[in-house]
Amino acid sequence: MTSLSTSDLFVIALGLLLGTIYLFKDKLFAPKVKEVPFRLGSKTNTLGSTSASDVGIDPRDFVAKLQQMVKNHLYSFVPV
Repeated sequence: MTSLSTSDLFVIALGLLLGTIYLFKDKLFAPKVKEVPFRLGSKTNTLGSTSASDVGIDPRDFVAKLQQMVKNHLYSFVPV
């Protein structure tokens, strides 16, 4: 059995390097995303309206937003 020469080892190392780069290409060459700072109590809700009752809701709290939306729509459809 013959031993590996230097050029054979170079080709194997290059193949391993290129394979690793290909596997992690999404992480290595992904565009940088600018992170928007989180502000608690923004002036607008997800629908774009400004309401005094929506100011204290955490925008990441999906359940609280749904409850607030149901409460707002329930009062708007109640006959007077």
